[in-house]
Amino acid sequence: MNRSYVAACRERCIQRGLDPEIIPVPNVLAVNDLTERKERYHDILEMTNFFANKLLFFGKYPVVLCVTDGQAVILDMYGDEGILQSVQHMGLVLGAVYREQEMGINTVSLALEHNKPIKVLGNEHYHTYLAESACYSVPFCYEGRGGITGTLSILTTLENATDMYLGGLLAVVESVGRELLLRKQNQKLCMLNQILEEQIIVSEKFSAVGKLAAGFAHEIRNPLTSISGFIQLLQEKETVDYKDIQYFEIIRSELARINKLVTDFVGVAKPEVSTVRQKHDLKNVLGEMVVFMQSQALLCKVEIVYQAPDTSVFLECNDMQIKQVMLNLIQNAIEAMPDGGQIIVALSEEETGFVSIRVQDEGGGMTEEKKKKVLQPFFTTKENGCGLGLSVCLRIIENHQGQIEIDSQKGKGTTFHIKLPKG
Repeated sequence: MNRSYVAACRERCIQRGLDPEIIPVPNVLAVNDLTERKERYHDILEMTNFFANKLLFFGKYPVVLCVTDGQAVILDMYGDEGILQSVQHMGLVLGAVYREQEMGINTVSLALEHNKPIKVLGNEHYHTYLAESACYSVPFCYEGRGGITGTLSILTTLENATDMYLGGLLAVVESVGRELLLRKQNQKLCMLNQILEEQIIVSEKFSAVGKLAAGFAHEIRNPLTSISGFIQLLQEKETVDYKDIQYFEIIRSELARINKLVTDFVGVAKPEVSTVRQKHDLKNVLGEMVVFMQSQALLCKVEIVYQAPDTSVFLECNDMQIKQVMLNLIQNAIEAMPDGGQIIVALSEEETGFVSIRVQDEGGGMTEEKKKKVLQPFFTTKENGCGLGLSVCLRIIENHQGQIEIDSQKGKGTTFHIKLPKG
């Protein structure tokens, strides 16, 4: 099979009119192009060098190893100094393109063409200057690197020829492939560990907020209870006139409002996982929040556009918590546009069994760094912000088995995508 490939290649060289007595001159890439290609193959070149020195015994035999990419461009070359100088005098340098059209019969182009190990010995070469040479090439294709292809080749003297070189090249290709796979797996593990660490930090922050809220509520509710009790006692006195009764009612009303604010703060800081859920029409739930926020939006020269299906969109959820999420997102969108603009609130049903909510603004957007942190507790870009609003939104949506994703570019606005499962 190897001989048939070489014979067919010889016929093509004759048809092209290549002169076997003239040393061919290869095309050479520009420096910038070569640098870009070497950068893409950086890991492969690094590992090939390591394993080749371990497996091919360069110091013992007069050989040169050559690494090419999938277009037969020489990216790296090392080995016996004497052979290196000889091939470099013939124009085989880094960046040289080792194609059949210019170089005649060669193992690099044949290995790439047929995707098989190839050897060409002595007079099998088309050009006579290679009559005392032995060449071996093995192709590689590393799928995990986006389908990167190329060859590993050995050039040596004919008297030093042995098929062991093909075995050695195959061993290097396989070793590099295993190492690339191992590196990819390690990268995934590092990413998973980083994500896990971030989740633990976020969880600890929520836990701290929950404890703070509980302590805060306890300290406030104690005096509130005492004040409410004394107000009730004063109301029951016989000498209390009508105006005093009115004042007492106002005081009790305001105390009740403070108590509700404390309760809401506890709920915001530590939303319950097992909330009572009922079937609600999200079209109405979101519509109510859009109407509620319209007046504030108009004062800020912001238009809220609500896009929803003609039919109802039912979902098992805690409608108050969904409203809380929408309140936070719309409020943030308004504040992101101090000079006015448009907010789009869109509701849709997906065929994948999810309900999709989109809140899009025309504000200043966020950098990648801010986008990664914006859902974390205590992270805020506002001068007087506490950094809890969006993190609570995330907690609520996750408690509904949903997801929040953010699309944002600096100067191009921000879009929050919420997905909630219908089942």
